Amino acid sequence: MQGDIHSRREHAARPLGEGAAQRLHGEIVADDQPVKADQPAHDAAYHIRRDGRGARGVDGAVDDMGGHGYRQIGQRGEGNEIGCAELVEAGVDQRQFEVAVDQGAAVLLCSYESARDAGVSDDRMVFLHAAAEVHDHYFFSERWSLAESPGIAAAVGDALDAAGLSLDDIARFDLYSCFPSAVQIGAAALGIADDDPRPLTVTGGLGFAGGPVNNYPTHAIARMVELLRNDPMSYGCTTALGWYISKHATGVWSGRPPAAGFQRVDPAASQAKVDATPRRRPAGLLDEEATIEATSVSFERDGNPSLGIVTALTGDGRRAIANVRDPDLLAAFTTEAHEGRPVRLTNDGTTNTAHLP
Repeated sequence: MQGDIHSRREHAARPLGEGAAQRLHGEIVADDQPVKADQPAHDAAYHIRRDGRGARGVDGAVDDMGGHGYRQIGQRGEGNEIGCAELVEAGVDQRQFEVAVDQGAAVLLCSYESARDAGVSDDRMVFLHAAAEVHDHYFFSERWSLAESPGIAAAVGDALDAAGLSLDDIARFDLYSCFPSAVQIGAAALGIADDDPRPLTVTGGLGFAGGPVNNYPTHAIARMVELLRNDPMSYGCTTALGWYISKHATGVWSGRPPAAGFQRVDPAASQAKVDATPRRRPAGLLDEEATIEATSVSFERDGNPSLGIVTALTGDGRRAIANVRDPDLLAAFTTEAHEGRPVRLTNDGTTNTAHLP
């Protein structure tokens, strides 16, 4: 019973963007297709492919979980990153690897001359070629799609242009990974295919370094520097985000110096591209039918669902937000995909409530 509660919670507690992203990428394709409640969300986001006792991670490398203790996780090298789903499958006690998260990282950024004066040799230097920052429409209720980020596309695209590079020139990425949906949305925004062999993380993900609102991008940069010291002619790209996949920053790095020096993209130029993308109008209080866009369910400590949150699109394209408290519908949200289904919205003068027809 406890295992069943854990597995249902793993899927159902996903953020709204998770369901929207899964539907966008064809992982939820029909009303009668059940959600795999025993499949942790990390499996879908990191495209893990089973291979006997080993598992292929985001970089395509096979890792035999039978040979890993929790302390070895922090000593992994590139090509041996381990997904959370593999730790659970291997029987590693969650309480053990939670306390093994790397919380220490630092980055020193200075001029080439200052680094040489400090005694840093050329083979230890890694150069920031370009950087950009931008934000998506701040109110997620106004975003055209909960599963897309024009901001990530603009920031990384502008940084690559400033560096005189293309996406194909990047050997490895670190896409900010607060939730699996953030990785999916970031990869989709950049046009990185599901079968692209390049790693999407160089640390193993936020679950293994730093923490939410707690320095993770510094860990990604520090690890990227280590890898580029060993592969100095290649390029790496790191991203960071905040809020509801709202604020974005990115850097392009290499062991080779930039021909034209560091390039900081004008934030106003990047922002103008995002601001020009379409917005949805919030629907406010409704009493009509709509189509479910995404669902999420909150749980109490005893494992029982307590509140559902639904976003739905009206026939004229407005986005409505509604609550669900009906126990049967909450239970259904945790076992079946409802994205794309019709829903009836009513209100009590302050809050929308969703009902299935």
